[in-house]
Amino acid sequence: MDLIEQNSSSLIRLIRFFEKQSITEDYSFFEISDFESIIKYYLKSNNKDKAFEASSIAIKYYPYSIPILILNVELLIDKSEHEEALDLLERAEMIASNDSKIQQLLGRIYFELGEKEEAIQHLDQAIRLDNSTKNYNLFLKALVFLQHENFGEALKLLRNVINEDLKNEEAIIEFAQCYETLDEPENAIAIYQQIIDKNTYSEYAWNNLGLIYNYQSKYELAFDAFDMALTLNSKNPVTYFNLGNNYLDQTLYKKAIENYKESIRFGREDYLVYMQLGYSYLFMEENEKAQLFFSKSLKLNKNYPDCWFGLGLSLSNQEKYEDAITHLEKAVELFPFNDKFWYELANCYSFSSDYKKTRDAFIQSLEINPYNTVAVIDFALFLHDHKKTEIAVERLMDAITLNDKNAEYYYILAGILYDSKHEDADFYLEKALKLDPNKAGLLFEYFPFIFSEDRIVNLIDSKGGTITLFS
Repeated sequence: MDLIEQNSSSLIRLIRFFEKQSITEDYSFFEISDFESIIKYYLKSNNKDKAFEASSIAIKYYPYSIPILILNVELLIDKSEHEEALDLLERAEMIASNDSKIQQLLGRIYFELGEKEEAIQHLDQAIRLDNSTKNYNLFLKALVFLQHENFGEALKLLRNVINEDLKNEEAIIEFAQCYETLDEPENAIAIYQQIIDKNTYSEYAWNNLGLIYNYQSKYELAFDAFDMALTLNSKNPVTYFNLGNNYLDQTLYKKAIENYKESIRFGREDYLVYMQLGYSYLFMEENEKAQLFFSKSLKLNKNYPDCWFGLGLSLSNQEKYEDAITHLEKAVELFPFNDKFWYELANCYSFSSDYKKTRDAFIQSLEINPYNTVAVIDFALFLHDHKKTEIAVERLMDAITLNDKNAEYYYILAGILYDSKHEDADFYLEKALKLDPNKAGLLFEYFPFIFSEDRIVNLIDSKGGTITLFS
């Protein structure tokens, strides 16, 4: 038994002695079991930096200790330092090639590197060596297949994992998301119903049945499933979190907040629950509270782009554009393929009077999603405001080529042409009115000078257009 499992006073004395030795850098007094206890203590205290420091010191003194090598490798993987981790595992494999944990870690590293064949080879070896960890290794193997979009193999493995362990929440979620990706939610529902038929008291199955219904926007059925899960366990933080998402999807923000807070009360304090609280307050326009929860989320996970994006939005709403830009740029850095991230960044840049950055951000947003009507219009208006009218017209014409039934494009195009005193303006206004006369208010909203242009007002009136403003 190591000291982590013994009385705490012995462990604390060991930790103090270890930290004191940093002055002399002499750790020769420590045995392998001491180092293991120290590393596990830091891990349990959620101090991964100190755990890594301790494991790195331990390796210098015990370079062939498999437990120490494994602890150091796990920490290296956590830091995404795969090459160094592989070097250590090659050393460990030379000492104990039949150690299932070593094979499992090799499989995990190759999975994270996207090396399918190597990952499967090592995971299969781990499964052969140790039956007690078979289910976890099968789960990792399923993730490898998912990574390479082999959904058939992934589903078979995930079904086996869930049948062996109905409480494996990660596997159940991946299983559900697999069917979501395939757009076959009904198949997922059938599987969960089978699981529930075998075990009516599985709160995990009820929870994930609710997730599938949520995905289908069948909110009442989702609520019933989550309610059943709460009947089975009224203190499950996962269920409250899922209920919070259910209410958030329905724009019932106060209800969402209540359930997210219940999730925290019963022990869920991860970055996701704080992020969702942030978005709930953001949508309620309580930006300072939103900012607080997004900041809490980022303290727990600095690598999740939606947290940076949410914080950027809350700052932008408070007209703190410089701070907003810093956070939105980080969101884009972490995930550059989200058109909304680029769009909001473009809006913030526009307040900083940086034409080039604003233009480039709009272009990035529209390259990812050329069908975003709001982004197309805002970009065209931005270009027109900066005397780039010809380019603005080109942008709108490109958008019309993709969607020639979008009346809003024609109204904005007509407005820009009227503002430029272009003879084709009437032509595009008439097309807009034919497509949707009820949106004529857009023209007056963005080009208020038209209120005083009797000829244009009469043209709109003659075609049955309404001039209700939208903002």
